Amino acid sequence: MALTTLTGNITKTEGAKRSPNFTSLEKEVLVDEIVANLSLLFGQFTTKMTPEIQSEAWGRVLLKVNALGVVPGGRKLSEIKKKYQQLKSEVKAKGAANKRELNETGGGESALSQLDDLQEKILSTLPTVSVEGIFGGFDSSDKPTMKTTTARNHVPQCTPSSRSEEDPSINESPRPTKRKLPETTLYQLQTRQVTLLETQVKELKRIGDLMQQRNNIEEEKLKLKRRNLNRPNSRTMWSN
Repeated sequence: MALTTLTGNITKTEGAKRSPNFTSLEKEVLVDEIVANLSLLFGQFTTKMTPEIQSEAWGRVLLKVNALGVVPGGRKLSEIKKKYQQLKSEVKAKGAANKRELNETGGGESALSQLDDLQEKILSTLPTVSVEGIFGGFDSSDKPTMKTTTARNHVPQCTPSSRSEEDPSINESPRPTKRKLPETTLYQLQTRQVTLLETQVKELKRIGDLMQQRNNIEEEKLKLKRRNLNRPNSRTMWSN
């Protein structure tokens, strides 16, 4: 009985073996592919955007990650989806921590956590409302250079009163700028899909026309054979 239990535990342990941790290169390829296919992977379903198209897009991302050959036999689709969600959660958590720091202490150059290049890419995929809620609605022009700039870009600075008197424009509040969406928009992707579909329709129509012409030729041949079969043999008529 004890041996059976031990064997079962060993089997469960072997079956529960996890894949190796994602390497930096795997994470970079994963994020790059998701950013490049963002609308296909997370867009709303329409007549042009179907679950099949989305599944194919995820399949291409999985192939790119597995092409690195880090895991023998390849990773599963659920693994790369889970990893991306984890990376996205890390970006949100860092942004939330920075926002709390700003609200509680006013922040500082060393107090705020900076995003690395990979996290900057992930940040570009987050919805505008989500980004403004986490990062306090910072200007979109500051976001791509978040890593190389200091916290002064996102924290209001106190200026001497003498300078304010010399230049009244200092006291003017900057106009809020809406965060720009990624270059590859859903509209652009849908436009490409429509163009491809139109090309396919034209090609199918051309093939259909060729098949119809072929059928017409075959019908004419068949009619000609029937007429030849029904025509009286001239030799038979003369012999009679």
